[in-house]
Amino acid sequence: MRLAAIALTGLVALSGCGVSDDREDAREAALGFYAGVRDRDGGAACERLAPPTVDALERTEKLPCERAVVQLDLAGGQVAGVEVFETNAAVSFRGGETAYVDRRSGGWKVSAAGCRPMPSGPAECELED
Repeated sequence: MRLAAIALTGLVALSGCGVSDDREDAREAALGFYAGVRDRDGGAACERLAPPTVDALERTEKLPCERAVVQLDLAGGQVAGVEVFETNAAVSFRGGETAYVDRRSGGWKVSAAGCRPMPSGPAECELED
């Protein structure tokens, strides 16, 4: 019985670390994306995007991702919070925007950015898949 309690305590501690690691990885993915847009480094920004989001951006703007992404109107700024939900996360910025990131085989990738809550209905995003 004591061994089971020790094992359970270890699993709880490890799961907490995983969430913390996921929170930091999701945060870094969003910050890296916003930095690429801010610095007009389309290649760096596009590397942080989920493939369906790249496809949607290129289809909508009729430009390669590297050119289209630097034209987005994103504020970003200082991170206010990160919420992780198993395979996706919401990274909120102090200016009111939220970026959504998904865990993929290549790590955390931005699937939507520049999202702002609407009075009724879902958030409106500057970029989404």
